[in-house]
Amino acid sequence: MPSPVSNPLIILFERDADWFSNTEIVAALGWRKGRSRSIVGQWPTLLEQLDPNDTIVTSRYSSVSDGQKAPQAGGQERYFTKKALALIAMRAQTVNAAAWRDWLASDLELEARLDRLG
Repeated sequence: MPSPVSNPLIILFERDADWFSNTEIVAALGWRKGRSRSIVGQWPTLLEQLDPNDTIVTSRYSSVSDGQKAPQAGGQERYFTKKALALIAMRAQTVNAAAWRDWLASDLELEARLDRLG
């Protein structure tokens, strides 16, 4: 398992951001090539488990010379909140996700011990 300092999923989770793209999450999970690159494609019931505000779909545009916007290839990108990222990491079956769950459990255990010490 990757150490916490080298695990891309932990690094992503600790980043001070409100939203994470599908592309970033897939890369951080370490999904091997050949799998669907869509998180929702992997878990069709995921959207039912999330609050409506935990995911958005944006259109990807690039500026052109006359100030108009033209769609880029791919057209759209889905973004997820940190809560959604945590739920995805809890369900994913990758080495990075398993290491993330271990890191999270260790962190929660440490917090509980510190709370008991008061």
